[in-house]
Amino acid sequence: MVHGWSISRYWFFWVVFAIAFATYWVPGYLFTALSTFNWINWISPDNFTLAVIRRSTLGLGFNPLTTFGWTVINHDFSPLSMPFYTAANQYGGLVPSAFAII
Repeated sequence: MVHGWSISRYWFFWVVFAIAFATYWVPGYLFTALSTFNWINWISPDNFTLAVIRRSTLGLGFNPLTTFGWTVINHDFSPLSMPFYTAANQYGGLVPSAFAII
């Protein structure tokens, strides 16, 4: 009894399970559209060249702000797991490659 109420172990498990489900599965499964959202094609929806160059899932992915999800932003160039010179080396190779591919 704490402050006049108590909770069983079984009920505590289901409360924690519901909270964990809501914070992991709902955004991770239902809102995957945030990581594949192609906002730059609103400029010209029928422009095939723009879609191929800027689209992140079926195109080249040259989009300045590719997504609204942290997992996709943090996937390739993680500021938390690699030093600056490594990320700078990757970006330095990406820029000439991008111009060569386009």
